[in-house]
Amino acid sequence: MNYNSISLWLNLLRWGWQPQVVVACVVAVVLFASGGKGQAKVSVKPPGRSTVTKWQALSFYAGIFFLVLALQSPIDALSEYSFAWHMTQHMIIMLVVPPLCLAGAPLPRFLATLERFGLKRTDDMADSLRRSICYACNPKVAIPLFIGVLWISHLPVIYDFSLNNALFHETEHLVFLAVALLYWGTVIDIAPYRSENSYPRRIAFLGLGILACWSLGVVLLFAVGPLYRPYLALPGATLRGLMGDQNLGSSIMWAPSMIPFDVFLTVYIQRWLTSLSAADRVAATDISRALGTPPSSVADS
Repeated sequence: MNYNSISLWLNLLRWGWQPQVVVACVVAVVLFASGGKGQAKVSVKPPGRSTVTKWQALSFYAGIFFLVLALQSPIDALSEYSFAWHMTQHMIIMLVVPPLCLAGAPLPRFLATLERFGLKRTDDMADSLRRSICYACNPKVAIPLFIGVLWISHLPVIYDFSLNNALFHETEHLVFLAVALLYWGTVIDIAPYRSENSYPRRIAFLGLGILACWSLGVVLLFAVGPLYRPYLALPGATLRGLMGDQNLGSSIMWAPSMIPFDVFLTVYIQRWLTSLSAADRVAATDISRALGTPPSSVADS
């Protein structure tokens, strides 16, 4: 069988269709969509309100789409025969799905849907939820978890075991998604709550994520031989082919996987510079008031 054939993608019967993944994605979409019906704004905690824009909704739905693509499409089947496809799957789960879903601000809509089923929200509940999010997305915990899981999962002994054990492999995907959500939660505001991390700190956190991916990519790229035994046992496997596939997989960690990091780096650097300019204008205004001079003359000086 040619596992790289286009027919593998076009034949829906060859897709995974794992019930647990399908059900989880459908539930998430229903909760999100239902929370936006009949209201432009979702009450979170008086007097605060949070609006979910069309772009945020599109971001959330895109995240769910990529999750289905990673776990249900032929990418999952191809990952058993190709390290490059396996890296593609891992990068989608850890670097594409979480930022898209979090940028979609799903929490207000989820809570609005649950309210329709009788959930009574109080100030104490809102405070507990905020504290739980701050605790879960603590950079001192979330970032080491993200880097540790990324590296440990690609150790040959762990990687080989995951390919030979379906239950462990599926659990591994769940762990990937969970720790990635925590990591990206240190970078992205989890609406309606604003992160306490400043823009410079978020930029630094993104830099740590980039460093983790790049360093792992370097180790894989400069390996002197094939690292993972299950691929060696494939029919027709050659040393040249396996090394080419392994190098391609490491390159995926260097280039395509950097796109989410680059996007948020650009956004936060721009916001940081804008905030600095605003702070300078406020400072100039305060000084001018103290000196009794026009603000423009202070700024020009």
